[in-house]
Amino acid sequence: MTNQSPSQNGLLGLKAAQQGRFRESLAYLQKAITDGDSHKDVLMAAAFSARAEFSFDFCLETIDRYLLIEPKDINANLIKADALTGLGKVKAASSFYLAAIRLAPEISQLPESHAKEIRRAQAACDAAAKHFEKSMSSFLNEIGMTGGGGESRMEQTIDIMMGRKEIFHQNPSKLYIPELPHRQFYKVSEFEWTEKLLLKAPDIKRELKQLLMDEGVFSPYMEHNPDAPALSNIGLEEDSRWSAFHLVKDGAPIERNINKCPQTYHALSELPIAKINGRSPNILFSLLKPGAHIPPHHGQTNARLLVHLPLIVPDGCELRVGNQTRKVVENQMMIFDDSIEHEARNTSDSTRVVLIFDIWRPELTEDERKVISGIFEKIESIE
Repeated sequence: MTNQSPSQNGLLGLKAAQQGRFRESLAYLQKAITDGDSHKDVLMAAAFSARAEFSFDFCLETIDRYLLIEPKDINANLIKADALTGLGKVKAASSFYLAAIRLAPEISQLPESHAKEIRRAQAACDAAAKHFEKSMSSFLNEIGMTGGGGESRMEQTIDIMMGRKEIFHQNPSKLYIPELPHRQFYKVSEFEWTEKLLLKAPDIKRELKQLLMDEGVFSPYMEHNPDAPALSNIGLEEDSRWSAFHLVKDGAPIERNINKCPQTYHALSELPIAKINGRSPNILFSLLKPGAHIPPHHGQTNARLLVHLPLIVPDGCELRVGNQTRKVVENQMMIFDDSIEHEARNTSDSTRVVLIFDIWRPELTEDERKVISGIFEKIESIE
């Protein structure tokens, strides 16, 4: 319990500290604290003076007592960080520098003297991060891992740990299925049907080229829906830079389009296509014009995976899913969870076209698939 007012030595120490006489202040305040003075102003002044006199052990001892009273005091967190730094405990110090930064308002709202302290804390955090990365990189080199940048689980772990990548979670816009694996991309080799489909890619591409002789058959992927509010952040509504030719849309076959691409439709007929009433399957050719960018967005449910079969792809096209960005290459299929934030770019000067369709997640049982389809059917039926 703190005393209600500072002791005599405490008052003398506070006055000396205010006048910048830190050695004298520290002598008075140490005596006051030894005699039982626990007033928070005395504790703060003692820590402040001890820091100025490089007495970091005493600084840490007193600021810890102060933080028990005022844990969210920005200056106290800075003083503790400085004391830990003075004692060579850089990693621990960075936690308190970071706490001070997070407790502070926007730096533009602070007086310059306070803003200077927050900038100093940020510089200390940056230095600690570089020190950590250097030390960790040395260890990773020793064990034969040069430090992330790849697709394996451990490479991704390293990238996230080092702050090179963020963590992205499943966040479907309509229906979330708990306890499904969090995987951004799946390996194509995990699906037995992929090799057979790739053998049919030349036939699919021939039908696509026939379609492209009349690009007018493609419609903007994001069409205006008068029955729904315009809340999407994707943009490109009624924009032909991202357009599509659907064989099946929201589970409904489009016969006139299927008749133009019978081999494509037949090639997909035996695959584990997701059948979700009113939502899926969706089978389409997706066309992205030169310079076009599909902004970050999420799919409707994590019950399915999206498959991209690149058919006409100039150099300069990429797909990002979560924190993994992959180059889009002709005939190199990609299978991913579109409930995780994703986006696509075509930075080339030519058109990119991929075949897109959705499949059930392999982890779902037949009974679960029926329930999911039934849920969506009920959603559609409720007026």
